[in-house]
Amino acid sequence: MRNLSRIRIGAGMLVLAVTLTLVSSSEGQGFKANSREVVFNSYDGVALSGTFYPSSSGKRQATVLILHDFDLKTGGSSTKEEGWSQLAAELQADGYAVLLFDFRGFGNSTTVEASTFWSPQFKNASLLRKPAKPETLTYKSFSPSYLPHLLHDIAAARAYLDRQNDQKNCNTSSLIVIGAGKGATLGALWMMHEGYLRRDRNNPPLLVPALGEPEARDLAAAVWLTMSPTIGTIRVPVSNALREISRDSKVPQLFVYGKGDANGQNFSETMLKTVKPNIKDKTPHLKLTTKVGINGTKLAGEKLLSKPLDTRRIIIKEYLEKVLEERREKEWMERKPTTSVYYYSSSKIRPRVAKPSGQEAPAVDLGLFGLNF
Repeated sequence: MRNLSRIRIGAGMLVLAVTLTLVSSSEGQGFKANSREVVFNSYDGVALSGTFYPSSSGKRQATVLILHDFDLKTGGSSTKEEGWSQLAAELQADGYAVLLFDFRGFGNSTTVEASTFWSPQFKNASLLRKPAKPETLTYKSFSPSYLPHLLHDIAAARAYLDRQNDQKNCNTSSLIVIGAGKGATLGALWMMHEGYLRRDRNNPPLLVPALGEPEARDLAAAVWLTMSPTIGTIRVPVSNALREISRDSKVPQLFVYGKGDANGQNFSETMLKTVKPNIKDKTPHLKLTTKVGINGTKLAGEKLLSKPLDTRRIIIKEYLEKVLEERREKEWMERKPTTSVYYYSSSKIRPRVAKPSGQEAPAVDLGLFGLNF
């Protein structure tokens, strides 16, 4: 990866340089992003649309999963803000694999397998307002209480990336999550969920499972762009999630906000203190857990990636570069996500099946967060 302006670590915390060098117009010349439109399915039959940028380094480099913001009035998608595709292309130029996708009902993720999605097994018909067509889905039919179900889409995205991992297009043993607004909030909950999820190393499965490490061990870092305290009007236990992924999974986290956005700054700083009460803590993952306030802007979330704030992508890329230097390369491993059996298991939970063999993607147990809609 190319070195940009340095991030220095001092006094047990990460201090970002006050000034950053603008990317020259010549930087990246000769590199053309290599991406393809993809579709993958959630466990309950939603066809999720996205864009995959395979890594030029194949299985050696880390993988980035991007989660867009959304709103029940104005919508949202992975292409609504140009900054996402620019960020993905620049990350790919540095060797990362990247996946952007649209959450169900947003952007191009509006097609469902009717016989599956509307099956009584998934309760979608009772949780949504009547759709225009049984084969389509729109966020306009969502009630606020339905929004936590978008967590299933992140699980499906991880399963898609694991399939790409097995084709040696990326390495999901080092997975980075970048989320904005409500996408960031869902991302934190999903990362907490990964702390309870374990893959049965027996494939095909045997009577007695041989459970591997929690899937959260593959999480290399998280970058939160103006994280939201709620998903719609639903207040979710995001502070608990952030604490768990920091304390139990040792994931370093970067909180980004515009300094002119008082609400965004206050919440980001509060969440940072929740995760890192002692700013001088020298624990490795906490040494890399910090905040970045962007001067001179009231912009929030994914808008922080747009012009004239191109240099903000440098902050993210430099941060990830330092994180991966500390983490070092994690060995690639085969995943077999479709044929593998996954269990929920922890000191608090007796092992129970989370995904049977043959199911394309797992569900997310909303009960883990006290959400049962």
